[in-house]
Amino acid sequence: MSMMLMGVGGPDRRLHDDYGGSAFDETNLVTYAFGGLAIGPADARRRVVVATISQGIDTSHNHTSLSGNAGAVTFAKIGSTVPSTSDNSVHVSLWEALVTSGTTIDLSFTAAAQCIRASVHWWMHGRGAAVASDGDSTSAYSVSLTIPPNGLAIAASAVPNATAGVPTWGGLPTIDNTAYHSAALNVSAGRRHNTSGAEETAQAITVAWSVAGPARLVGAAFGATVP
Repeated sequence: MSMMLMGVGGPDRRLHDDYGGSAFDETNLVTYAFGGLAIGPADARRRVVVATISQGIDTSHNHTSLSGNAGAVTFAKIGSTVPSTSDNSVHVSLWEALVTSGTTIDLSFTAAAQCIRASVHWWMHGRGAAVASDGDSTSAYSVSLTIPPNGLAIAASAVPNATAGVPTWGGLPTIDNTAYHSAALNVSAGRRHNTSGAEETAQAITVAWSVAGPARLVGAAFGATVP
């Protein structure tokens, strides 16, 4: 789902957003590279939001950096879950960068320790930088975000389990992707649009997985202000 306003001279991309896709790598690495990811037409207002998800063994694998196009683009971390040291734990982070040129991007993210698999999800939008973020590493799996009028929220979750799980989301009407990787890692991500003229204060976004495990959830909100 995407939103677009029409203005003089063509589409007004301020309130336009798209889900770019996902990529997965099942290799024991500290740094993961995903190349040639489509990010749509170049635009002076285009921001790329990326969810990085990893699964590790016995040690914290906090995501320390994300860059694009061999370091030409530096992403800022806007939300993250608490790293865990439990076996097969998952970690989820959200990042953003203003990417004004090009139709594809090469991403590279680094963790604090070796992971056994990782995935990325990415979105493009014409709003300004993130205005709020929240992460949940408890069993509640709920985040609270204040979403400005005509704003956007993005959330991602993951849970490790030997069985494919089904996520039940609350407060997130558009589910962009749900996947089960290598009989071990469940991931899901989506968006919420505040189409009203009023702020959505402390909007809850929740997820309940049909399988057990130490799940993680992170979300961020973006306003309608543009650079």
